[in-house]
Amino acid sequence: MDFEIKNGVLKKYTGGDYTVIIPEGVTEIGKNVFMNFGIEKVVIPHGVTHIGEDAFAMCHYLREIVLPDTLVSIGDGAFAFCQSLQEIKLPDSLREIGSKTFGMCKFHSVTIPEGVTEIGYETFTNSDLVSITLPATLKCIRRAAFYNCSHLTEVHFSEGLTEIERSAFSGCSALQDVTLPESLKCFGWRAFSGTPWFQQLQAQQEMVIFKGILIDAEQCEGDVTVPDGVTAIGDCAFALNRGITSVKLPESVTAIGEGAFEDCTNLTGVNIPSAVTRIEKQTFYRCEKLEHVNIPAGVTAIGEFAFSDCKKLDSFIIPESVTEIGRSAFYGTAWLEQQQTPMIIVNHILIRASSCKGEVQIPDTVTRIAPAAFYGCKEMTAISIPESVVSIGDHAFSSCDGLQRLHWKGRCLAVHWLDKDASRKPFSNALSDALHMVERKDFSVKLDHGVKFPFIAGMYRETGDEEALAYLKKQAAALMKQTITNGDADSICYFLSIPGIVTKRNVDKCLEIAVQQKQHEIYALLMRHKAEKLGFKDVTDQFKL
Repeated sequence: MDFEIKNGVLKKYTGGDYTVIIPEGVTEIGKNVFMNFGIEKVVIPHGVTHIGEDAFAMCHYLREIVLPDTLVSIGDGAFAFCQSLQEIKLPDSLREIGSKTFGMCKFHSVTIPEGVTEIGYETFTNSDLVSITLPATLKCIRRAAFYNCSHLTEVHFSEGLTEIERSAFSGCSALQDVTLPESLKCFGWRAFSGTPWFQQLQAQQEMVIFKGILIDAEQCEGDVTVPDGVTAIGDCAFALNRGITSVKLPESVTAIGEGAFEDCTNLTGVNIPSAVTRIEKQTFYRCEKLEHVNIPAGVTAIGEFAFSDCKKLDSFIIPESVTEIGRSAFYGTAWLEQQQTPMIIVNHILIRASSCKGEVQIPDTVTRIAPAAFYGCKEMTAISIPESVVSIGDHAFSSCDGLQRLHWKGRCLAVHWLDKDASRKPFSNALSDALHMVERKDFSVKLDHGVKFPFIAGMYRETGDEEALAYLKKQAAALMKQTITNGDADSICYFLSIPGIVTKRNVDKCLEIAVQQKQHEIYALLMRHKAEKLGFKDVTDQFKL
């Protein structure tokens, strides 16, 4: 049989035919099944509802494919780099189209059926599309969805479309006529950059404004005054403009988008209107000459890298209304460099502590630890987190190579034991969840294995907790696969010392994984364990590294 099918899912194809007729009864085509095959034609039977990720990717000779009227979803990259595919008919049943699905395909036109609400990022990037018909149900066109479709001459948007993300039609050098729907609320950075339509708009007006949103100010120079009535500055609206020196925003502005003034290297001052409540990420990133900026009293959040590398920014007031400060928000500013204390705390938020060494005690006035707050504290060996802390930001303890102990709510957790690849993960997104998991012994918490297993194993190692041991035994197969894949020989030795982890039932599977991952040292440890502890008297190499 050329087809390996399990529970209706086509898992593998081993044939060599140029024309493939998938058998009846298949309901799903799995991930990578035909990837890089030399097939020329495929017939997919009635009943198939899903085509998996990269299922036909890089089938360079695929010219024809017949899709059934039962198809509901197409996974990411399913037909990417099918450079001979010159025609495709999407069935009316289709509801989901993944990202990068048809990149580099050669068909000239396509009709997206009614019912599809979103076109994923880079879905048609670098394809030969000349025209496309979009459904009335479409709500969102994701990032770079039609990037560099240089033959695309027309596209018609229906009312109901609310979002066109950054670079969606960038590089569509033949696109001359565009009518945006009134329903559109979000217009991403450079959504139509490089199109004749947008270039004409830029030539006609210094600032391109759509429905009160300033979406492009690339042509501005010197001291700029944004006109009254503008309600928002779009993402990256002034980004990379090295000609502006100051910007005056009207009080009508209530929002400033991400990266709005990023890399405006000659910008010295900006007033932020009082109605603005957030400074988004990278808003003033690398504005090297920025000296004057006010943060209004109503601002509640300052995003990551918001003022990063604003080298001349040496003084400003952060209002008490700010309760959230993102990663490296003030990195590289003169203000941050002037701070003398090991821990910089603003409004009960610990935003930077990179110079801490030895055993560190966080004050009980701190309620939040900002992302990357302790990043690179290589000489910090232990840290105590008070109960007042309610949130820990992403990567808060990344690259703390010397950290061995973490004290939290009366528990002492061994941190040094974490495996090499996982050692940075527990102190990023999952740290808070992992700590709560240990505190409550709730091992059902959904966490990446690279985080979950080390914490539970560390809990058993430190306390001998029987519930932790029971969980490790139950998850022995996944635990060993994770540890072998990471090449953590020290942890393998520890697990081999615990009865019930590596047994007669799973030792050969562990050896097979070690072979696949080319983990020579771990393979030798497992072979010795098999011979000495599991009672196999005649142990020979069953697998070759």
